[in-house]
Amino acid sequence: MSIWAPLLTIAGVHALALAIPGPNVIAVSHTALSQSRRAASAVAIGVAAGALIWSSLAAFGLAAALAHASGIATGLRIAGAAYLVVLGVRHIRARPGPETSADALGGRGSTPRLFARGLAVNLTNPKSMLFFASVFAALLPPDAPLALRAGAVAVVVVDATLWHLLLAFTFSTRPFARVGAAAGGRMRKVVGGVFVLFGIRLAFGRI
Repeated sequence: MSIWAPLLTIAGVHALALAIPGPNVIAVSHTALSQSRRAASAVAIGVAAGALIWSSLAAFGLAAALAHASGIATGLRIAGAAYLVVLGVRHIRARPGPETSADALGGRGSTPRLFARGLAVNLTNPKSMLFFASVFAALLPPDAPLALRAGAVAVVVVDATLWHLLLAFTFSTRPFARVGAAAGGRMRKVVGGVFVLFGIRLAFGRI
């Protein structure tokens, strides 16, 4: 069997999943609107690094082990929920000012911290790991060779990188930048509220 068929199918399924708005999309888009293309690109690369970690765990069988370790799964869920809620509250409570949006997440002017923000937002959602685990289980044969599993991870990382960099580019263009500047504090509070809702949903849901 050609390795291209499962890889192309994984690419398509993942691309559809990426189009659904979630914490990753909001983090990159809001950074592009409120800061700069460079800042949003750093967040986007951080998100892609999170996809690398989650998809690697799924591709090499560690996701299933973690899913059956209820204590670890619950800990991941609660930690992720707490992070998203704190993130949202910091947005909501941030005072207006030219640096507010950057300061709200502690990422002003620091590429490593912006990268860490994107990575943290992705890693606080353990549902991503189980999404990859279910997709890989359905589309990769049980005896899939190492090269095919590595290829699946590579496809996911390329998908995630291109999509989130596209968001960073699009939302940092002049028309969107004007919208972001005009919305100001209102947009920041809405984004904060969305993060809080994601956190609450994760806390009281099941992975």
